[in-house]
Amino acid sequence: MSTTAILTTSPVQDPSIAPCSAIQLPKPSLLEVAIDRDTLLTEISAAQRITSSKATIPILSNLLIEAVDGVLSVTASNLDQTLRTRAAANVIHAGAATVPARKFLDYIKLLPPGDIRIKLR
Repeated sequence: MSTTAILTTSPVQDPSIAPCSAIQLPKPSLLEVAIDRDTLLTEISAAQRITSSKATIPILSNLLIEAVDGVLSVTASNLDQTLRTRAAANVIHAGAATVPARKFLDYIKLLPPGDIRIKLR
């Protein structure tokens, strides 16, 4: 579990009190899902074809990943076309995030077949 340190300063000028103290807080995840690698690969491959790596608007080279109520949705758009795919998944923490389409597809291809767990922060 990764943590984030937040520093707070003390308004008191007493030399016996440390000027700063660190508070450790857990970093919340944007989404967490478990899904079969081949199912995810099918969804991402279809959506990645819509995106453009040379888009003038950088977000158009990303995929929108949404996990809600046991369904993982992958959305891609190039402003002319929009494609949304859906697959059944074990949603551990519902949420949404964007990821670079080509890199995400390449990473998923490298994984062995079977169930995988994706946690985006």
